[in-house]
Amino acid sequence: MDGTPQEYRLTVSTSRGPIATEYLAAGRGSDVLLLHGTADSAHTWRWIMPLMASAHTLYAPSLPGFGGSDKPRIDYSPACLAAFVASFLDRLGLKRVSIIGNSIGALIGMHLALRHPGRVSALALISSAGLGHEINPLIRGQIVPGTGEFLTAWCKTPLGAWQWSVGLSQLLFAKPWSIPRAWYDRLFRMALLPGYLEATLLTLRAANTLWGQRESEIVLDQLHRLKMPTLVLWGDGDRIFPVRHGKSAVERLPCGRLEVLPGCGHTAQVEQPQRVAAALNRFLQMADAERPEPTRAANSRA
Repeated sequence: MDGTPQEYRLTVSTSRGPIATEYLAAGRGSDVLLLHGTADSAHTWRWIMPLMASAHTLYAPSLPGFGGSDKPRIDYSPACLAAFVASFLDRLGLKRVSIIGNSIGALIGMHLALRHPGRVSALALISSAGLGHEINPLIRGQIVPGTGEFLTAWCKTPLGAWQWSVGLSQLLFAKPWSIPRAWYDRLFRMALLPGYLEATLLTLRAANTLWGQRESEIVLDQLHRLKMPTLVLWGDGDRIFPVRHGKSAVERLPCGRLEVLPGCGHTAQVEQPQRVAAALNRFLQMADAERPEPTRAANSRA
């Protein structure tokens, strides 16, 4: 594979049945898994994959409910999505990987690392969910019974889909005027896909209550168990989770370090791809130097 992300599809077997899964892959080198946030898809990583592909083999799935993957009515809790990710890795024949996650993707990565520590050699958490109670009130408002269903129905219309793409982007970026047009277009197209907005609502409700993040106290109490090198990246302009979540998390991580990105919002891999890729490359180079060669079964991209 070269540095240009290529699209693939495979079927992942889960306890709820098979899930046809879209994923991107690029590069050659140590194996790295990229996990996107709620309402996003594998394509959020397109901006940084070419910048990391010279030293790493990168895999970026669209989680169930998002992008071009199946959108079944399943449990969208972080723990169940982590079980899906483990099955995805099995399907690819990947025994041990570094994980880079954004938002709920980072929380899913932590769940996987806590459940299967031998499979995760390093963690990079970009504006991670689950590291504090606070969350933007506009996100909490979307899960109010009745309100979420109304917004889901409205945003399936062309006008509603455009309002969805613009409104969500205002929350995710510190400087919305700098957002690539391709980002808006992708959110607009996803909003019109059957099942996407329903999956977004189910994921938000699984991870949050009307008062804040559901799992924060549980996750924070278990951070001491994450013995692998861990990088916490946070934009100081994050409108979803405050940067103090990252600062408190690093104090509990045995091998954690924090890097704050000035003038950056929640989706740093899109807003500041050069800076994020540079930080991740430095971190993974150090982590790779400390770990043994991975054992890999035969790869499959069917």
